[in-house]
Amino acid sequence: MGSTSGRLISGGLCGRLTLAVALTAGTPFALSQPAPTDPAPPPQPTPIQPGPADVQTPPAENPVVPPESAPLKITLDQYTSQALTRMAVLDLRQQVVDLPRDYRITYRVLEEAQRLAPSDLELAHRLGEAAWRMEEEDAITATCRRILDLDPKDGVTVLRLITSRLNRTQTLDQRLEAYERFLGPEGNSIDTAVRSRLAMDSAQLRRELGDEKGFLEKVKLAAQLDPTNKEAAQEAAVYFSQRVPDPLGRMELIANLLYADPMDPTTQLWMAREMAAQGVFDQANRFHTLGRSLISRSGQQPDARIFIESLVLMWQDQGPQVPVQMLSDYVFMNRRNTERKVEEAELALQPTANMPRAKDIRLDIDMERVRVLAAMVHGDPDALSTLIEFKKTVDKGLAEGDNILDSAVGDFGASVAQLYDNLQNPEKLPRGMPIEDVRAEVRRLLLEAQMIRGMTNTHLDQVEFDQEKIDDLTPRPPEGQPPVEDAEQIVARGWVELRTSGPEKALETLLPLNDTVAAARFGVATCREMLGQKEQAAADFLSLAAADPMGVLGAAARTRFMKLTGRDEPLTGLTVKARDFGRSVPPSLDEMVLDPSSYMSINAEVSDPVATALQPVRVHLRIRNISSFPLSVGAGLTVDTRFLFAPNLIVSSESAQRFVQPEVVGLDRRLRLMPGEAIEADVWGDVGETGWMAEAAASELVRLRWRVLQGFQTGMAGVFEPGIGCLSTMTNTVTRFPLYEAIMPVEQLTARIATDPEDRLPALAVATRCHMVGVGRAGSITGEPREALARAWAARYPSCSPTARMMILATLPHGGISPEMEVLGDVARQEADPRVGVIVAVAVCRAADDPFLKAAAASSDDALREVAVLQAARLGEVEMTYSRNGPGLRGRLSGSSEPKVPLP
Repeated sequence: MGSTSGRLISGGLCGRLTLAVALTAGTPFALSQPAPTDPAPPPQPTPIQPGPADVQTPPAENPVVPPESAPLKITLDQYTSQALTRMAVLDLRQQVVDLPRDYRITYRVLEEAQRLAPSDLELAHRLGEAAWRMEEEDAITATCRRILDLDPKDGVTVLRLITSRLNRTQTLDQRLEAYERFLGPEGNSIDTAVRSRLAMDSAQLRRELGDEKGFLEKVKLAAQLDPTNKEAAQEAAVYFSQRVPDPLGRMELIANLLYADPMDPTTQLWMAREMAAQGVFDQANRFHTLGRSLISRSGQQPDARIFIESLVLMWQDQGPQVPVQMLSDYVFMNRRNTERKVEEAELALQPTANMPRAKDIRLDIDMERVRVLAAMVHGDPDALSTLIEFKKTVDKGLAEGDNILDSAVGDFGASVAQLYDNLQNPEKLPRGMPIEDVRAEVRRLLLEAQMIRGMTNTHLDQVEFDQEKIDDLTPRPPEGQPPVEDAEQIVARGWVELRTSGPEKALETLLPLNDTVAAARFGVATCREMLGQKEQAAADFLSLAAADPMGVLGAAARTRFMKLTGRDEPLTGLTVKARDFGRSVPPSLDEMVLDPSSYMSINAEVSDPVATALQPVRVHLRIRNISSFPLSVGAGLTVDTRFLFAPNLIVSSESAQRFVQPEVVGLDRRLRLMPGEAIEADVWGDVGETGWMAEAAASELVRLRWRVLQGFQTGMAGVFEPGIGCLSTMTNTVTRFPLYEAIMPVEQLTARIATDPEDRLPALAVATRCHMVGVGRAGSITGEPREALARAWAARYPSCSPTARMMILATLPHGGISPEMEVLGDVARQEADPRVGVIVAVAVCRAADDPFLKAAAASSDDALREVAVLQAARLGEVEMTYSRNGPGLRGRLSGSSEPKVPLP
């Protein structure tokens, strides 16, 4: 541990929780002020955002201290199980990468904890998770049976047990036969949600064997058995959509997927695109808006494609004026703000030469394309001029008759011209993109700018100027061969000819590309409209609208069709049926996305608001389905079963929140929740660092509560917040009163270690830890009193029962934290009981060549031999283990000038 191994915890929590408490009767707690030279506390990598209810009440002036003979309300077996569980959890959390070997070590420690608390369901789940992660079939089977003895309705464990049994089958045929038994009449007593997952496992196995028919049959069965089975609904939708050209059937399967998980933005966007393909733009806009909302709530930004789709769908649903107004407002406001900054700098006599100007603020080219074409087909120049006066306050160079369309086309051309100029500056070119590809893309955009000028009949004076740039970027033909125009050149030339040579000439140019290029088809329809062929032009516009319903040209063609004919025709023969189907999807699904409290409730309540310093804090956690249909349950599903317990720990009157980390609690007990059904569990809220810190402050009044966040994620501000479609709540406060043994004179404590019965040893062990590494009035002894405490425990250890010995090792600080306690470690290394030896290996041994580990590796006891070998290997590879770092709080307990914990 280096030269720092002698530093001790003495006198407070990082110099900011040092509690000077008078022990005379009636004297209140008095908080000493931190020294002015105290360094600032290190920043936490993931701060927790306190909820509005985090306001703390001041501590009582005279907190009750239990008398010496007060009952502890916890037995030796119970506390030992608790201490072993906490040690196992803290040891595992220090591993940067969890390996199967780490879970094997955890499993062996939790095994001992489970023996002492066989009815503890949460502990059974922790043991089961360790067995699953270490991929040991015998252990999985044993732990699953133990969980089901305590909770027979646990569908997740039933599925895990059956899966483990199936993994033991020798051949694929035997496994398929086993699946058939579970899915046939013999399995009727099994929960249909479990059978649904077994059907999907059977389906995947059949697909691997090339049995497509069997695969599809089992997928259908899985979806029928449990509509909330998202995997089954997704497989059915994908399989069907790839093979059967039935849009309505595809929508029904996507709707099934929505019911299985309405919080999946991919499904919402899929439904939106299917609706748009049938010309049902109100419903397409509905589902697309929900999908974008889910993406945004996940802390991400929709990509460019999704954003452009949203603009087009708003246009299709509400008219072209919507994207024109939205995008114009955006660009004009940003230009005004830019110009204002320049004016303010000039007034302050600051240099402005390098500051951007209003004319430099433009939309992305993809967004500008939407604004240009929407403004073009809007057809009301007066309406499009409503914002131009505002724009003139920013851009003084506008001509008197300019409108939004002029501005948008000009901006598009300016953006493309900037890209062309960037070709001369390698630093401004896209990284990783070959220069030939960059030149080709700029050429394509220059041709598009020519086409847009022809479409809008604006800025035609730029055509010849840009043609020189296009010629510069056009590849030269082989020597002796004439140049050949590509489709993009022809379309651009055709649109320019429409304005310079008339519709007949343009039609002649564009007609050959009518069936292959959307812009050419739009041009042909426009030429025919100008030539008075309105019926054919309308048919052309409608055809293009149906072919490209979510594209900009498709939206422009539909708008032109409606203006030309005065009606809105269905785009396909299924438009009416698709609209009816979209409207049949209940609005309650929308409400679920927007307000998760509309379909579920969560509640977290501390079971006992008053606890002794040794008791674990149990929180009764409940999730209830308050909707009218079944909901999928699991991590990342409709009812997310992952919860973050963000602690608010108060020691006396000082917050210790920054010294603890949140607890993650999984409530994987069911596969689905029927209407009105709930998952309830009593979870251990302070199993890890929070409980360790609370016990380390057992000499003080401690208050504790949690903000509970479902499906947690890190928000934009770097704080935790509920996940998509998730809720949060706040627990009530639990108060821990001081432990008598932690405030008694250290000489009395030392004497009692030798004489007290074993049922009082947990209190004495916690009190000793307070003196050795704790906070508050107990954490201040140095020198001989510390050594006397260590010697007392070393002397008592050999005469204790195996349970008491395990408790001592898991509760007291080891020699790596408090060097005086190495005397206890030396005694523990003489341990002969293999069950206790497992704890010695994990709690005491700090070196790969520790003599105890070498001897234990040859033990006839399987558990001890396995742990010894694994611990030795781990100590040779990683630094962070419980035996070296205790609870792993070294970096966070180093704020005072006299560190409480040795620094690495």
